[in-house]
Amino acid sequence: MSVPKYKRKESKLQVFVNATRLRRAITQWCLRDFGIKSRVRKISNLFSAVKFLPEDAELVEELFNKYPEMNDGRVLEDFPAWIVQKSKIALIDEVNSLCRNLTHANSIYPQCEKELTQRRLYINVAIGCCENLISQIEFISDVFPVNLNSLQLLCEELKHEEALLKSLRKTDAKRYNERQGAV
Repeated sequence: MSVPKYKRKESKLQVFVNATRLRRAITQWCLRDFGIKSRVRKISNLFSAVKFLPEDAELVEELFNKYPEMNDGRVLEDFPAWIVQKSKIALIDEVNSLCRNLTHANSIYPQCEKELTQRRLYINVAIGCCENLISQIEFISDVFPVNLNSLQLLCEELKHEEALLKSLRKTDAKRYNERQGAV
């Protein structure tokens, strides 16, 4: 007889499932350049924003009229590629670090206090990675015009992962202390 889904507890490996899901989601978000779209501006807005001299405004309009591909009266404005690239690299490095430290922590089954401390350090670094990812995502949302709804879900997933990591750290210490008391 199985337990109904709503009564089931989270698996001890749920922390790995969430980390893998986060890694995939963040990587896909980076592959899409954070969902940034080029902003289109009208040439008339460009004139008012830059405050061209009348003779320069005529020259710019003449150039737009000379080249037919620019003749629709719009200017595409993109973000510099270097900041998008650096932001993507930082996010992917951090989420890889989260998964790497989680794997290192899981490879240690503590038999002594030194191993427990080592495992705890890896878990602490993974918790720090979650905080760094949230901070970087908030920075990206401040700099780029990204969809805040998708970011909110991503940040909630990171907070949940952090809670799972803290719970894992707490149960590790409890399990180790119970085993030491039995010996």
